[in-house]
Amino acid sequence: MWVVVTSTGLVRALALGAIAVVALAAPACDQGAASLQAPTLFVSDCYGVDRHATFEPFVLRVRVLSAMRDEDVVTYRLVGDFGTFDEHDQLSLSVPRYPLIVDQISDGPVTRPVGSGEGQVGVGLALLERCDLVTAPLVGVAGEVTFEAVGTRNGQRVKGSLWVDLADVRTGEVVGAGLAGDFDFVVETGMPYTSYTPRER
Repeated sequence: MWVVVTSTGLVRALALGAIAVVALAAPACDQGAASLQAPTLFVSDCYGVDRHATFEPFVLRVRVLSAMRDEDVVTYRLVGDFGTFDEHDQLSLSVPRYPLIVDQISDGPVTRPVGSGEGQVGVGLALLERCDLVTAPLVGVAGEVTFEAVGTRNGQRVKGSLWVDLADVRTGEVVGAGLAGDFDFVVETGMPYTSYTPRER
């Protein structure tokens, strides 16, 4: 199931075959906006071959949180703004053992380590808006993600925080240490429409 949560309260959904695409409304303004920040982030070939970029600080303000569930794995995407999937910078969280987290979270926040090992949360950053070229993936090699609430259904809340060290997948070198922030959205399903696109009124 594919779910999109937006911070403007606009509702979108698109069903295609056996895969449902549902746009969701995010929390009210008084709940705060999701924001992620690192002191510095180095991106090789961002503006072209051998044209690198350093962002000091690097800030990703999130207006859209999407989720796709595949059996016991949920992938959350924290996206800068509305649009198509390749228009905006985005951070993805691949969360394994989702049903177990749902069970455990009733006893309090659940924290999972970041990495590529079993039971770890996979983290990836794609700078599709800031960079001119499709750069090598930046992946999480250390850190933690804490969930206070998880959900993909109407009325459920998606809330948590994270800190992560990002590395260039080609070299393994850490290029963004201490990326941190939190997110807080409320799921609200609605009428079929194009995901990531505000509805005309």
